[in-house]
Order: sequence, then structure tokens, then C-alpha cells
Amino acid sequence: MRFNHKYKAFTLTETVFGLIISSVLIGVIYTVFTSFNKQFIIFQKQQLITNDYTVFNTTFNEDLYKAVTLDYSDETLHLKRYDETEIYYSFKNDTIKRAHNAHVETLFSKVISCTFEKKEHHFAISLKLQLHDEIIDLNYYKKNTLNQTINTAFIEEMK
Repeated sequence: MRFNHKYKAFTLTETVFGLIISSVLIGVIYTVFTSFNKQFIIFQKQQLITNDYTVFNTTFNEDLYKAVTLDYSDETLHLKRYDETEIYYSFKNDTIKRAHNAHVETLFSKVISCTFEKKEHHFAISLKLQLHDEIIDLNYYKKNTLNQTINTAFIEEMK
């Protein structure tokens, strides 16, 4: 009795070539994945910087816009609104803290410099902040409204 069964299978060289091709393909996929992952981490860091800046800038601009009176003393900016609510920005210990209605928020991790100028017709606030690894210069201006200028002149005349 003769058994002449042929099994359909790959030869040794076909198997080796298949392994080589699949290992090259896995290497390329791994390289693309690590490159994509590094780019995603860089993008995520940039988004954090942008989001932190946007939150601070929007909040600070809105508070300045709605403020009726501004006062700066002892590294604290005091804003008072028409509805008598008060907001305090503290620029101490390398951070900016915003206090409003018993809520305290820390906005930035490092304040390099802060200057406040009170002029006859406007207020100027200059901030130099380190946000993550980047240094950002910010300048804010608030013009005195006409009624504030008249009230200030009237109060000075009364003295």
C-alpha cells in the first residue's frame, strides 16, 4: 500500500519571506505610531497653554470691562462693579488668584512681573507671565468713563 498524500502548505522560504515582510510592516506601524504619539503630546501641551491663556484673558477682560472702580495696592487689584460685587486679583507668590463671592481661583502658576499705572484718563496693567514653558506679555487698558472723570474732578474740587 502506497500512501501518496500531498499536503498543501508553504515551503520554508515562503514562510521566512512572510515573516520578514510582516516584521518590516510591524516596524513601520510602530514607528508611525510613536511619531503620531509624540506629535499628539506636543499638540496637547499647546492646547493646554492656549486654554489656560484663553480662560485668564477672557475672565480678566470681562472683569475689567464690568468694573466701575479699580484700585491697586499691596500687589492686589480691587475691582468693583455697578452691582456692588467686588473682585480681587492677587499677584503674590508667583501666582494670580481671583477672589469673587467667596470663590478663589488660581489662574497662573508663575507671575514674572506686574505693573499697574493709574493715569488721568485710563488705567494700564502690564503682566509678564510664564505659562507652562512660554513667557507671555499682556497689556490691558481701561479708559475712565466720562462720569468717572467728572466725579473725580468734583470730589477733588470739594476737598
